[in-house]
Amino acid sequence: MWVVNSAHAILNIMKKFFLLALLTLINCQIKAQHCNAIVGKWLNKRGEGQVEIYQYGNKYLGKLVWLKHPNDAHGKPLTDQRNIRPALRGRPLLGTLIMRDLTCDGISYTGGSIYDPRRGKTFGCELTMKGNTLKVEAMMGMFPVGSETWTRVKD
Repeated sequence: MWVVNSAHAILNIMKKFFLLALLTLINCQIKAQHCNAIVGKWLNKRGEGQVEIYQYGNKYLGKLVWLKHPNDAHGKPLTDQRNIRPALRGRPLLGTLIMRDLTCDGISYTGGSIYDPRRGKTFGCELTMKGNTLKVEAMMGMFPVGSETWTRVKD
């Protein structure tokens, strides 16, 4: 009798473990689908630039892939002239990685940074997506220093 009861108890534990594992897997899939919704091209508030956000490992990054006016008055590609690091001032703006190391918690994207080429500075960053809009908030420590809303570029 004891053997039958313990076998029944073990079977119940295994069923519960399997159910928990299955629910965890489903939750991870739903979170991954939500998190990957940010992947694509986004137009900034002024319509002057597009950032392509993509996944790299378990992080999200963004690079500048289009500028309304990509060249200076002499027809040369714009460079990162305002960068606080003099060694980077000659690099082209197009192709510059401006978002780094963002992680998704299922609701927002945090923990990374955003580079503002207009100021030449890097800030903490938090992104929140709603439909085809993306709220981009620059942070200095815990304090917001600016935000704008970007719109998804349709392919």
